[in-house]
Amino acid sequence: MTEAAVRTRALISPQADFWLLGGASLLSFFLYLTVLPYVDREFRKALPVIIITLSFVMSYPHFAYSYLLFYRGFTGRLFGEGTEFFSRIRHALAGIIVPAALAAYFAVTFHERDTSMVGWGYFVMLFTVGWHYVKQGYGVLITLSLYKGVFYGVWEKRALWINAYAVWLWSWAAANNALAAQVVDKNYPPGLYPSIPLPDWVVTYGGVFACITTLAAAAVVLAPWLEGEKKISVNAVVGYVSAIYMWVLMPRIDMMFYAIVPLFHGLQYLPFVYKFKREEFRKMTSARGAAAFTLLGLFAGAVLMEFFPKALDRNFGITGLSYEPKFYLTSFIIFINVHHFFIDAAFWRRDNKDVQNYLFKA
Repeated sequence: MTEAAVRTRALISPQADFWLLGGASLLSFFLYLTVLPYVDREFRKALPVIIITLSFVMSYPHFAYSYLLFYRGFTGRLFGEGTEFFSRIRHALAGIIVPAALAAYFAVTFHERDTSMVGWGYFVMLFTVGWHYVKQGYGVLITLSLYKGVFYGVWEKRALWINAYAVWLWSWAAANNALAAQVVDKNYPPGLYPSIPLPDWVVTYGGVFACITTLAAAAVVLAPWLEGEKKISVNAVVGYVSAIYMWVLMPRIDMMFYAIVPLFHGLQYLPFVYKFKREEFRKMTSARGAAAFTLLGLFAGAVLMEFFPKALDRNFGITGLSYEPKFYLTSFIIFINVHHFFIDAAFWRRDNKDVQNYLFKA
């Protein structure tokens, strides 16, 4: 492959990749913090509704596409002779064990009418969402760097991976302790907002470790450029920084970021789906298949995340829960989110031959 070909490899295009992989979120966060305080007050009041609506709409195809990609050919990847042992374990966990466990958990919650069980479901979702964000950010960095012809060694990848997890775990620990203090201060009902109070030293030293690993990660990314090779993928770094720092840490500055981050996370996911399916459909010469896949993702996501659970709540709403009458909507959202995190952890890997063919080699 020529040097020019390497420079032009992209998920969609270099410009589109920049904005979708994180550039749009960086710009939006900057405008939110600097310009928004000076705009019309009525617009500021309406903004939360706009943001939440956009985030939900983006979540429809985001989650649905992961199901469509993962379960197509699932049995072949699970039982195929060419599947590696740990890949088989990950597929069994994500495709069978996790959804069965989640379904059983919410069945018991429904039977017991236990508010605390719904709260612990939220706890698991909020804990694993950070894990999901940083895994995707790390994947963006590795994939887009490969497209640019930048290859990291084993220890370099390990430094980048450890940093991603260190930032996530420190952010979660700090938020968890803040929530625990708020629950006590405001005397919330037991189990409504569950948390696991940690010793202060865990948060303190966790923050120190996150800073140290950040310096190590920066050294890994900048070293080739500083040494004069001029090899650095801006889009890869933007995706990594956005997912690991902006989306995990910024919500601690302003609660509104909790609502807007899923929008940008979904935008970051779509170029990978586009690249994966574009190469597949190009080889299959099936334009109708591409259109059907796109529309099915939008429709299935809306049905499973909104229309169907809301219909259940309207017609079969249960009493005795603080979340009533939206028990089903809450359960569906938690189920789909957590299951989606495990699906992506199993699917988007180098040991998946389809990912190799349609993403890394394309």
